[in-house]
Amino acid sequence: MNLESLTEQALAEARRELEQTGGVTPLFVICLADGTIQKAGLPGKMAEIMNYDKAKERLFEFLRGLVRSNGITAVASLIDAYLSKTTPKGVALLNRDRAEFERQAKNTDEAVRNGLFERREALVVTTQDAERVVIVNQFYLRHNNRTVSFDERTRMEFHQADFKGRMKMYGDLRQENLE
Repeated sequence: MNLESLTEQALAEARRELEQTGGVTPLFVICLADGTIQKAGLPGKMAEIMNYDKAKERLFEFLRGLVRSNGITAVASLIDAYLSKTTPKGVALLNRDRAEFERQAKNTDEAVRNGLFERREALVVTTQDAERVVIVNQFYLRHNNRTVSFDERTRMEFHQADFKGRMKMYGDLRQENLE
């Protein structure tokens, strides 16, 4: 199974859930050594653990253990998130006066209030195997009648050796690479 196919499977599942229910629960799609694909979401209220850093650390630690002990060859992790995008006003200020930009954008909420960032909803899929990591952000807009329209999609790709953070499942898993 290639990473792109696994990413698309996760996105299709999340888009379907978003359109049917108006929300998305975190989803994990794994590929076993024999090519079998399995999907698992966080049931009900458990999805709220994604709002707590320590709980997320434990969840991804558990998932890393499953990857190691079960011969999982690829993992897609999908979350629903708010992402920030710098506005044209923010870009202009950043180019003109970096110190002033940093003063006005101490945190995301302040940057949004000052018109430097816009907050956007996105489905974020991090898909990885032992060699590569692909991160796709599928932005979307909610409308008053509970419909959803999908907007731009961004894609980044890394070598696994260059990927760091708690979502890292393969490669050098020393603590400094998980922070």
